Amino acid sequence: MASQTIFQVFLLFHLTGFAVLTGTLLLDTVTLSRFWKPYHQDKLLVNPALQAIAGFPRLMGIAFGLLILSGVGMMAMTQGLFGEQIWFRIKFGIILTIIIVRLTSRKQGVHLRETTINNQADNSKKIEKIKNSLSIFNGVQLALLFIIILLSVFKFN
Repeated sequence: MASQTIFQVFLLFHLTGFAVLTGTLLLDTVTLSRFWKPYHQDKLLVNPALQAIAGFPRLMGIAFGLLILSGVGMMAMTQGLFGEQIWFRIKFGIILTIIIVRLTSRKQGVHLRETTINNQADNSKKIEKIKNSLSIFNGVQLALLFIIILLSVFKFN
């Protein structure tokens, strides 16, 4: 296989990982926002929603793995050419920030599951705090992903 074709395969995997990550994050955000209405009205509907949300972190982890491996492959194919450019350095820092935010928001998701399982009357303040945190985390991640798209399209130096 020609090196241009190998590079394009890495790029295809990179874009696929990015699409899966972004799509799953959007799905997580929408599902979570729709979770709160049944939570306050009918507690029996909470478990199916939590089960749906529970698989998203694994899928996002797989997408991140695909992004990182394909990115390393592209860097190897170009002998680190992108690594010297400012837009790539900013993009790399944003990716690290997303990983940190993702790990933090995952802890909030665990707290959400534990709190809803306990289902005590005094959990309402705790649930509201988790709700706000998760909304902020998802908004920040979506904004950072948008910035990555912007940087990747314009590739300024």
